[in-house]
Amino acid sequence: MKNKKTRVLSYTHYYATHNRGGGEVMLHEILKKLVSEGMEVDAVAVDNEGPIENMDGVRVFHGKEYKDIDLEPYDIIVTHFAQSLYITPKAKALGKKIVYVVHNSMHETNKYLFRERPDLAIFNTEWVKAHHKYDGESVVLHPPVYAEQHATTHGDMVTLVNLTPPKGSNMFYNLAIKLPRVKFLGVEGGYWKDIQQYIRRPNITFQENTPDMKNVVWARTKVLLMPSTYESYGMAPVEAMASGIPVIATSTPGLKESLSYAGIFPKTTNIREWRDILVKLLTDEAYYKERSALALKRSKELDPRIELDKMYEKVKKLVWKY
Repeated sequence: MKNKKTRVLSYTHYYATHNRGGGEVMLHEILKKLVSEGMEVDAVAVDNEGPIENMDGVRVFHGKEYKDIDLEPYDIIVTHFAQSLYITPKAKALGKKIVYVVHNSMHETNKYLFRERPDLAIFNTEWVKAHHKYDGESVVLHPPVYAEQHATTHGDMVTLVNLTPPKGSNMFYNLAIKLPRVKFLGVEGGYWKDIQQYIRRPNITFQENTPDMKNVVWARTKVLLMPSTYESYGMAPVEAMASGIPVIATSTPGLKESLSYAGIFPKTTNIREWRDILVKLLTDEAYYKERSALALKRSKELDPRIELDKMYEKVKKLVWKY
């Protein structure tokens, strides 16, 4: 197999060409790495619509017309989330190698792992890997974020990315009400479009979902809010830290793993505690500089290249015999 060009097919519901959620962005970074190593990579996004596109060397097919794409030419099938249940049995019947990207600790994910037993599981965090207790071949790849692609001079706004209740939109709007002189920025998420909440206030600016987070979001942000009820990791705060932007976050296992010592974790979800921390960041220059320096330090520790190389070695061994 080593002399034959390895062909990879990603089969998912969405892709980063149209949906820039954390799962889709991470998947694209995985596939982009495989392209850079000489593999030929296609992607099917059955729930997106549009023409065939090329994104960083990944050829992307959109729409249900590709639901039953011929799997025979491919050596490896990469999948995640719900479409895994459809494509895995078909791929296994043809003897294809299965790579499953694990983004969460959900029960359905655990059932998939132990029922389908992919040839390789890529876990997005150490805590998610520990949670599932999967005994098959695996590797941990934290969602890749390249600091140099996001680093900029921070702005003066308080930002929430993804304006939905699970991501903390209620906290965001309550803080905006209590701090009418502070400028807030609400950024549309890459998914859950039907439950995005928009409450108009003079001190709130809204931003559509954008691939240009550096110039459109981080260059306008001074503090990032992450009042999420669940985060398996959190790419947005990692991106923000590249610009020295402090992050106030709920202490989910994922956010504690990504932010570590740089995160500011209120002890409760009480609006007063969050408001007091936010006001201190906005008014105490020395405190802001201290937290900003910690964010930059943590950002430097999260370079994804070493983990991407380890992941590639695992994928390569699925088809290359030595």
